Amino acid sequence: SPNLGSAQRATKHLQDIGLNEEISLKDGWWIPSLAELYFIFMNRKAINEALEYVGKAFGLTVIRSSKPLEGLISRVAVLGGSGGSEIESARCAGAQLYITADVSYHNFFTRDGFMVMDIGHFESEVDIVDILLTQIRKKFPNFASYSSGTLDRSNPVHYFVMHK
Repeated sequence: SPNLGSAQRATKHLQDIGLNEEISLKDGWWIPSLAELYFIFMNRKAINEALEYVGKAFGLTVIRSSKPLEGLISRVAVLGGSGGSEIESARCAGAQLYITADVSYHNFFTRDGFMVMDIGHFESEVDIVDILLTQIRKKFPNFASYSSGTLDRSNPVHYFVMHK
């Protein structure tokens, strides 16, 4: 199993306060362990289907990736936020596709049979806020918690899609 260091420590902390149960998401996605590298089985999709699915799931107009895989993908690793440092952990753990953000240029040079998708830092994290807030409210009903109403408009990165 990959050595995740700080992610494992964060997961242990979440376990200690009772927030480490499996959280089900729509369309068969789930988070088995918060703040930890996790795997999603996509029912063996071709890369074009996987790209379209990820694009729709995260509301993307642009996806940066390494060379697309050929054949079907069944094992996917996802780490929200700045996950470039865990690329090798995902590959060694058996992922064919690793979805994360903040991937540097040289990390797009991948081995055969492995692909990296960079979906954007904000985009990879924004949807988890409501999920975490729901879990916090469930675990701590007397604890005041709220989410900014402007979160969906707070991305400091702007994308311009150029047409040739």
